[in-house]
Amino acid sequence: VISVGCLVALSVLSMWIAMFWVQFLGRCMSLMLYHMQRRSHKDKPQICGRTVYVVNLTLIWSSLIMIAYYIAINYTDWISEVWLKNVPVNHEIPYIPILITGPVSVLICSWLLMSGRKHPFCRRCVISNGDPAERGFIGRVLDQESSTQMWLLLILSLLLTIGEYAYYVISFITTDLNSSDAFFFGWVPAIVYVMSLAYLSLRYSGLLAYYIRELSGTVFQKGNFSMVRFLIISGDHLFLAEPDSTSNLVNLQNSKYDTPSVLTVAYQSRISDWEAENYFKGTSGIDAKIRFLYRTDTEDSGSNIFHFAALIEDTNIIDEQSRLKGQWVTLSTLQSMMDQNLVAPLLMSEIHRIYNVTMAWKTYDRSGTRLYDIKNYRPAFRLRDLPNWDVDYNDSTWLQVADNNEDRPFFHLRKLWRKYIHGSGH
Repeated sequence: VISVGCLVALSVLSMWIAMFWVQFLGRCMSLMLYHMQRRSHKDKPQICGRTVYVVNLTLIWSSLIMIAYYIAINYTDWISEVWLKNVPVNHEIPYIPILITGPVSVLICSWLLMSGRKHPFCRRCVISNGDPAERGFIGRVLDQESSTQMWLLLILSLLLTIGEYAYYVISFITTDLNSSDAFFFGWVPAIVYVMSLAYLSLRYSGLLAYYIRELSGTVFQKGNFSMVRFLIISGDHLFLAEPDSTSNLVNLQNSKYDTPSVLTVAYQSRISDWEAENYFKGTSGIDAKIRFLYRTDTEDSGSNIFHFAALIEDTNIIDEQSRLKGQWVTLSTLQSMMDQNLVAPLLMSEIHRIYNVTMAWKTYDRSGTRLYDIKNYRPAFRLRDLPNWDVDYNDSTWLQVADNNEDRPFFHLRKLWRKYIHGSGH
């Protein structure tokens, strides 16, 4: 509402404000969104800021284009000589804001949607807050709805751009703004904006009704719980349970391949290795060497997830003595299953974290400098070496190193930017 409202307000206010000041108004709006975005980093639970980020970039780039065009058309002759021959020009109206913000919004939305989770904004959010699957039901909803809003903003920006340019080419007279021009360039974006708010209101009313109906009395609604997960590893193999065909939207996790050893207990701020061993024995019926991996706090109030590795010496122990049912898979098979979207989101985030942290720890120091004087050197990754890896998977520093290190372009510039201007891209 706030961020997209700024884009619309820029178009509406341009009907009364001199164009010279519109670009500065857009820059002030972008600074306000930047400040709002930085403050939201400290909020708990955090929201997804992709919409604010996209609109902020749109305002920044649009303002720069407006300033450049204003200077070019008022203080140089090349635009008039090359592009506007024999066309009357009102220098008080050198541009129409919606004709600039519309295409810029389309380009930036498309860039972010095509990048997906690989976009720097999303990568840094995962480093700081965990994968959406690790943030509980609310975290998954926020991730889903931010994508929905991105698509909605892209579609509306594209439709407005096409419609406004069509009117500009067919009906607009550059010498002045009449009432018809004010309606199309100022009020049509506002009408579309209000319609989008009505659509989102209906959507979120339905989502709230679903939440109350489907989650009433479940662990998702109650909060104040801890989930304990064990990745069962033997050598280079991982033990996975097959999907549950009876799963629904509430138990989405069970509709994919996942570790079979998961339990929910009363909320705990920490779980010792001894407690974890007892929990695993209670769910599996066998003993195993337990290694703590990391902890994540979900967006659901008062809940968290503890991630452990259960190290088994022989795969036959599971097959012959355990109550757990499933199958052993190799990393290559698991990667193939991930590519086919057959693996539970939580398991995917766990594997990605283990891999990224391990490879960063084996390749770089904590500052991101290479340990070996071989550019782009990648050491081997084998699951059977997990017991010997002396790295803290709970330390997000290694995820930051994986994201920005000496093998990445502009390594030192990125470090300075994140140190002194932290927040603009996250």
